[in-house]
Order: sequence, then C-alpha cells, then structure tokens
Amino acid sequence: MTLALSVRDLTLDYGDLKVLKGVTFDVAAGEVLCVIGPSGSGKSTLLRCVAYLEDHFGGAIRVDGELLGRRERGGKVVPVRGAALRKVQGKVGMVFQHFNLWPHMSALRNVMEPLTVVKRMDREAARALAMENLAKVGVADKADAYPPRLSGGQQQRVAIARALAMQPRVMLFDEATSSLDPELVNEVLGVMRQLAEEGMTMLVVTHEMEFAKKVADRVIFMDGGVIAEEGPPAQLFDHPREARTRAFLSLIDHDLAGDPA
Repeated sequence: MTLALSVRDLTLDYGDLKVLKGVTFDVAAGEVLCVIGPSGSGKSTLLRCVAYLEDHFGGAIRVDGELLGRRERGGKVVPVRGAALRKVQGKVGMVFQHFNLWPHMSALRNVMEPLTVVKRMDREAARALAMENLAKVGVADKADAYPPRLSGGQQQRVAIARALAMQPRVMLFDEATSSLDPELVNEVLGVMRQLAEEGMTMLVVTHEMEFAKKVADRVIFMDGGVIAEEGPPAQLFDHPREARTRAFLSLIDHDLAGDPA
C-alpha cells in the first residue's frame, strides 16, 4: 500500500486551548477518507494543518513520504521555509467552505493565476490547463464570468477546478457544501464523487452523512480533538463501537427526521 498522507501524533494548542491531541492516521493513494464529528472537534483545524495553513503544530505530517514544514537534520527536526516547503505544500490542494475566489477575476483567471504565479507556467499553457479543469467540473461555459455572477455551486466548482489544476497529490475538502443552498449541494457532491471514482486521494471534512456512507473508503469520527473511532462506513454508521459515536449519529438522525424538507 502506497501512502499519500501520513499524520503522526498531531497536536495543536491555542494558548491553554488544546485543539488537537495526538491525532494519528494514514491515507492510502486513491483512498477517500471522510472526517465527521461535532462542531469544535478539531476537524477543520486538522485540514488546516495538512494544508500547512497552521504551522505551529506538534507531531509529523508526511505527504508522499516527505515531511511537511519540517526537515530531519542531525537527528533533530527543524522547520523549513522557501522552496523546500512549497515543494511539499504544493502536493496538497484545499477547497474551503466559502470558495475564496478573487471577485475581480473571471473564473478562468481564478484558475490560471496560481499556475502562472506559483508554478510559473506560461500563459497559454496555464489557460489550456485551466480550461481543461473547468470543463472537468462542468463550468467551462462560465470561464469568462466573474464570481459575483455565478451561483454558489458554480463558484465552488471553480474553486475545485483551481485546486485540481495545481495537480495535487491529496485533495482536502473542508465542508465544501456547507455554504450552499440545498438545491446546489448535489452538483458539488457530484463533482466530488466523480473525483473519487477517478482515484483522487481525498481527505473530506463533511456533514453530508450520505456522501460519507456511499463514497468514503473509511470514516473518522473526531470528538474533543481526538479520533474517537474510525472504520469502514458500514461499520461506523451501522455498528458504531463507541458511545460518543452512537450519540452523535443518533442526534444527526434525529435532526434529519425532523427536517421538513
């Protein structure tokens, strides 16, 4: 089994607040790992560490076997910056809750810009790759449109195209549908399902339980900054071992049953 991502004893504190408390897991190449749990359990912080948007964590994160933000030197682990950091960080793509598109740039420019600035691709090559990825997520016809003129689902698909164009080893999704109107959720989940079917390695924080049940290879349940339980979807959703997992899932089921929609 080839590991795309390995996280070992990951810790992160904000002063006296311990957000992550020794999180350890692996993601194999081509695997889809979904992370579920209550608000404040550390799910999004975990993704921010893997994307190196948080750099003061303890423990180790390896992408394709390479340490993220650290280097082993003389028996010690020391921070790295510059090109050495960007090389590993560039293997991780992230899709956020709130799209984070540049409103003054067209959809095409939003996808092209990181290619020309970060990867230093020439504009024609960047344009071709950007259009290829906009087509992949079904918004090639919106290439010249600006974000304010796009629906939330279209904006999120542009954001996915932007991340994909950088050709990451691992794709991170942080509640990618939570800011969307209900009728737009399925179009984004459809793109994510397509990526999973094509073998993209994905680490997905989600509240979409049906997506996790049907698409994930494994599911992690986080609570209080730790992994309380993990396993295949059928085991975790249908036969959870831990009382805390059972309580969370029963609350989710109750909420869904009470939803008039």
